[in-house]
Amino acid sequence: MDELKEVWKNWEFKEESTSPAKTINEQDSNGLIEKLRRKVQWKFYYAVAFTAVFTISLPFIFPLASQILFTILNVAYLIGSILLFQELKILKAGVDMSQNMLTGLITYKNRIRRVLHYEELVGLCLYPVSGSAGFFLGMQAVDREAEIMNSSRDWAWFIATMVVLTLAGHWLARWMNRKAFGKYLDQLDRNIKELMN
Repeated sequence: MDELKEVWKNWEFKEESTSPAKTINEQDSNGLIEKLRRKVQWKFYYAVAFTAVFTISLPFIFPLASQILFTILNVAYLIGSILLFQELKILKAGVDMSQNMLTGLITYKNRIRRVLHYEELVGLCLYPVSGSAGFFLGMQAVDREAEIMNSSRDWAWFIATMVVLTLAGHWLARWMNRKAFGKYLDQLDRNIKELMN
């Protein structure tokens, strides 16, 4: 950590053109923010593509039950696209590292945590809707005339399954975020604690 402080002090005495903020913003970083940005960008393209497909195909879907399901899917993916767009805006904003090092690291850590929180919200929005709509569309594909979910027992099983799958999916998303980014966040926390002492 002492070496990091020394480097930071040296940068503070250099000209504006070689400041760490300018260097960090200009280089094609393979750091944590860049890794997150690439993953979120792919998810955003995916969500927008599915939103477009659902919107275009909606007038051609029959019967009415399938149209309703496609509308629900469309709204869910639209909300997911908006949340992912917000994530991209946060990630593209960059971090002002011309501040003191402690403030810069805290801002950097908070930005990563905020994006991961958005990721979990996107999952909570899309998991149950995609699961339930996929289930119903699958039943419609097998037999369009079949009576779907005509007993309360069927509905109870369906709701219980969706709740379990949603909770399991959300837990899995949080576990994957922790596995992918936990060591970086832990390192940032350690660096911040050292700078505070």
